[in-house]
Amino acid sequence: MDNFNNTARPVLIAIIVAILCGFGGWYVYLQSKIRQNNTVSAGRGLGATVPTGTVNTNSNTAGAFGSPDTGGTGSAAVSAGVATTASSSQPDRLWHVITTAVGGAGFLSSTSSVQVRFVERATGHVSDASLSGHAVTRVTNTLVPLVYDAEISPKGSLVLQTASDAFLATVSTSSSAAATLQTKSLAHNLRALSISPTGKEMFALIKTSSGVVGQRFLSDGTNQKQVFSSGIVGWKTQWLGDGRIILAQAASDGAMGYAYELKSDGSLGLIASAPGLTILPRASSTAVLIGASNKDLSLSVRVGTSTIALPLKTLAEKCVWSPLSQLVMFCAVPQTVMHGFLDLWYRGEMHGSDQWWRIEALTGKAEVLFAPDHALDVQDPIIDASGQYIVFKDAKDQSLWSLRINP
Repeated sequence: MDNFNNTARPVLIAIIVAILCGFGGWYVYLQSKIRQNNTVSAGRGLGATVPTGTVNTNSNTAGAFGSPDTGGTGSAAVSAGVATTASSSQPDRLWHVITTAVGGAGFLSSTSSVQVRFVERATGHVSDASLSGHAVTRVTNTLVPLVYDAEISPKGSLVLQTASDAFLATVSTSSSAAATLQTKSLAHNLRALSISPTGKEMFALIKTSSGVVGQRFLSDGTNQKQVFSSGIVGWKTQWLGDGRIILAQAASDGAMGYAYELKSDGSLGLIASAPGLTILPRASSTAVLIGASNKDLSLSVRVGTSTIALPLKTLAEKCVWSPLSQLVMFCAVPQTVMHGFLDLWYRGEMHGSDQWWRIEALTGKAEVLFAPDHALDVQDPIIDASGQYIVFKDAKDQSLWSLRINP
């Protein structure tokens, strides 16, 4: 018995220690994976808390950054149907419109001042921001949870996409302080959508069992007409101011990408091709900004048959064309670009710190337009019709920013 105890006891102790070490190692592994997933989710803007409605009215206040001009008076709460008050002095050039995540934003064409309409991601609440006065007005309080993407027409109608559905939405007129948001189901399998410059028509890519189909329809969802089909699911769409509809394959680093113009008869006309292609055509022009990625980013501009390589490394979708007569574009350029940036950025695994550059297409001349003193990773930039303001999201937290182009 003593010999058995002397032999079995160390074996049992060793087994128990091994089991405890295994559980300990497994716990450490799980914790590391949880931290890793939380970091990636935070970078993608997931898990955003329900916004309180607080916005910054002065970029000198906490949470707003940029080259200081003359500041405003601080922050103000946004209540339904009530505009924040703006400072009588000149607002700062860079404005943090709202500090919580938004699903999307778009300029309104039916107002005398430059206004942008945006949709809060967590609640679906709609607000309008006056960019010249740094004032925000809550338009609706209708709850539409988790709006991951919102497209806004110049007339103010919206397409809201959640995790499970997509809606056509209009703001109803009401005598109450806050109007209501009237929604109509659009599609459960919407892949991409763009709105015509007039806001009267829409073009949607809808997933099918064999790929996608492209449909044109009126802004109220009626008069649907199929004009395109493809076995490829990953497409991005742009509806230019001159009426052209552009289809570009979703970009991936090193993979050959193609962009086309969708003709009125449903045929496709090739515009550009490149590895990791991102593209930004200019309306009413032959000018096309072309981004490529083959482990390293490159940027070029083509006007007619002439192509100029630009001394900047960024994605074409981080740029906007000036709507004025000159062939000028504004691009957000990461200060540091690592190999494989395109895929890492799309997956939300890394974020850049961007500076804004002004580029002349005909000469390739590039100069810094604005250098924020805080890291901003520009996503989905848009420019107003007068060429005064650029509005964009920060990819890190999906919050909304505005930049006045001229000092």
